[in-house]
Amino acid sequence: MKKHFILSLLFSVWFSVHAQPSKEQRIQDSVIGWWSNTRFDRFVKPTNDPVQKRRIQIDDSIVSWVKKSYTPVAGLGTYVRQLNKNWYGVSFDVWNVSHDKMWTDEKGQFKPISEENTTFALQVNTLPSVVPIDFLNHYDAYYFTWEPDGYMTEQTAQRRKGYEFKNHPNVKQFITRITNGQNCVILSPGNKSPFVEVTIGEFLDKAEESLEKEKQKERERVNNTFSGSHAGAIKNREDVWAQKEKQFQICLSRINKWRLAYKNKLSQPATFDANQQTLLLAFNSDNVDPFEVREIELSRKQYKSVYKIPAEVSVKCKTDQPQWITAWWPFNGANDGTQLYEMSTAMLENINYSYIYNYFFAPEKVKGISYKPANEEQLKARLATYRNKYRSGAVEVVNKKQTPSGTFFFEDFSGGSVGTAPPNWYYFKTGTSPFAITKPEGLEGNWLKLGFGRKISSTYLKSSVPQNFKLEFDVATDKDFSGRSGGSMELILNTEKLNQTNQNQEERLFNNGTVMKITVASGNDADLENNNFRGLLKVNINSSPAINRENFEEGITAEKPLRDFSSKKNKVHITLLVKDGKVSVFSNGNLIIQPADFKMKYGGPCQLCGIPNGRSFASLTLNNITNNDKETGVYISNIKIVKE
Repeated sequence: MKKHFILSLLFSVWFSVHAQPSKEQRIQDSVIGWWSNTRFDRFVKPTNDPVQKRRIQIDDSIVSWVKKSYTPVAGLGTYVRQLNKNWYGVSFDVWNVSHDKMWTDEKGQFKPISEENTTFALQVNTLPSVVPIDFLNHYDAYYFTWEPDGYMTEQTAQRRKGYEFKNHPNVKQFITRITNGQNCVILSPGNKSPFVEVTIGEFLDKAEESLEKEKQKERERVNNTFSGSHAGAIKNREDVWAQKEKQFQICLSRINKWRLAYKNKLSQPATFDANQQTLLLAFNSDNVDPFEVREIELSRKQYKSVYKIPAEVSVKCKTDQPQWITAWWPFNGANDGTQLYEMSTAMLENINYSYIYNYFFAPEKVKGISYKPANEEQLKARLATYRNKYRSGAVEVVNKKQTPSGTFFFEDFSGGSVGTAPPNWYYFKTGTSPFAITKPEGLEGNWLKLGFGRKISSTYLKSSVPQNFKLEFDVATDKDFSGRSGGSMELILNTEKLNQTNQNQEERLFNNGTVMKITVASGNDADLENNNFRGLLKVNINSSPAINRENFEEGITAEKPLRDFSSKKNKVHITLLVKDGKVSVFSNGNLIIQPADFKMKYGGPCQLCGIPNGRSFASLTLNNITNNDKETGVYISNIKIVKE
């Protein structure tokens, strides 16, 4: 009896140790913090200029304020101080990280993963998402275009549903703007905008005024293009410049044409497409109205208004006194993953904008007072939740159904509760629909309804899958769907253990690795006997180094209709058999795909019609690829891997 008790205890301890999320998976909910290495921050140099010295002090204060208000979670923070003639400030980044040796230093500390970063900033005298109108900016006033406040795509509007920005108590007293995926808070004296809308009349007057300066710039371009002192070069310059002179005359006539056309609307605000950065390109047609905004563009806010920073403000931007402060960051909600949601939340709720405003524009109010984050207690509680998440050591939730001996992996979702996310599975908290255990009508047991917009991976492949194995699983879809296809999903096997900081790594091909993807799609019964039937069983196999390469595409594929899975027959049992590298797939016990069916991507015969010798799969991932996921669900259960 005692012996059995000890074995039972050891078994429980094994699950406790092995059941916790891996180190990579823990990253998503771990407080990472700021990188101690400052190699990105290398542009600010010591100076004796009093204006620049004060600006450096302001940059240093910004770094301190942001660090007190935001501690990166699921990513590593860096900053770059900026110091320019008219503007300065700090650009921040939060980077993906990994325990992979490539992305850790000699002490095992995280380094940023190259090109996997998100930028946000707190800057002085500058604005994000604006486009300068170069041909007007020959003098002190600065002209630019700006998309309308509130402009966003339909997709962004969906992502923003339920998230308040403009009326949030931490920012609502200041100037705020939304530009598609970006939030912007502007602090300026008296909360009055330093930017002035430009009228059509002023735009045309300034365009005409810039004519001589634009001629000088164009003359320099011609001289540089056709340089040289020989007769041929001189003639080329003269000929081209003669053409340019005619173009400038035409340009002036077009400016006058639009001044006449808008004679009763010259005081109206101007809109303009500032992508045309020279005067000649800006007025290059008699038939295209440069100020016209169509009704559909107006309703969708798909136009750009013209603004200027007045000369008197622009001149002051050269001093050490900020004219305005801008905080900007990309909007991210809870579905966009912990890393980006935490950054977005801190920028909205924890940067103390009132303190920063007073520091620059009402300093007597904060004299002798140190900076503290807004909603500091809430910030501390949030970070404490992340820090404490793994301290209790979560254990694997074991399935209730007894599995046959020799089973390498089994999942029927009986260990979880209906309506909740599945235990023992990992996914990024992003996408348009959740992963949830459910009981579909007419089906026995628990099933996982696959969310859409991201993949989900098992955390409990105890070791690499045997090289000879059988994988079985059940797939179901909602009945009587109206489209040509219903529930569709992919099961992806990768020989690489996943780095969960990268959402697309499930399909990434590594050196000496193989990725196999099994696609199961349902078709409509109405098309069962014609060429429009979309029920499909498909297998793709890609390996590195390349073995099967055709027209620069690596890999082999086999594809057959799957008539067992439709709007009436809404459940199918799939069996994948791998024996000595050869792959066969069965539907409801019937052989559908066999090794001889595999071809290269463009139909050529494969060099190796299977999996290279010695490859063992180390990760299992599921992906919902249903065309209309809001109307039709796709479900999976009874996933089992046994050694053959």
